[in-house]
Amino acid sequence: MSSREAFLLPEYAPWYPRIRAGVWLSAEMVAHAVGSQLSHGEPRWVAGPRILSDHHFRFRGGSQARSSALRTRRSERSTQWPRLW
Repeated sequence: MSSREAFLLPEYAPWYPRIRAGVWLSAEMVAHAVGSQLSHGEPRWVAGPRILSDHHFRFRGGSQARSSALRTRRSERSTQWPRLW
């Protein structure tokens, strides 16, 4: 299975200063960067049920069919994260 990737739409780049817009990045790393941004009081939006908004990002790869018993993007966590900027 290929890993899930996220693409930040350029018009939302100012909302996510830690993420490069216009390039495909690991969705897991992007979710961590956004979670960190939210936890440091930097949000410019109200977080929805997923930490990465379908309005701000495009996605590709990974499994499209997910069971509700599987982890969501919000619950996907790792202990080490490379910097995205």
